[in-house]
Amino acid sequence: MTYLGQHIEITEQDSGWIGVWWHEGGMIQLGFFLNAPDAWQAVTELIQRDLAVRCLLGVLDEWRDHDQIDDIEYALGVNSLVEFVLA
Repeated sequence: MTYLGQHIEITEQDSGWIGVWWHEGGMIQLGFFLNAPDAWQAVTELIQRDLAVRCLLGVLDEWRDHDQIDDIEYALGVNSLVEFVLA
């Protein structure tokens, strides 16, 4: 299956359902869920967060390139955005 151009697999395991997102950096596995819709929901939410963060990282890059923020502010922004994806 695909969602926003990303490849997703939802599979049933003995103890529940898992969602797999084939991210450009490798496989990200989320699980175990009671049903397939819950696994799908979790994976799609992660993809949505990732997409939002990638867009915002582009803004931070541009601000840094135009000296609107310094390297410390940039690093703090990047760390906050990554934490948002993983939350």
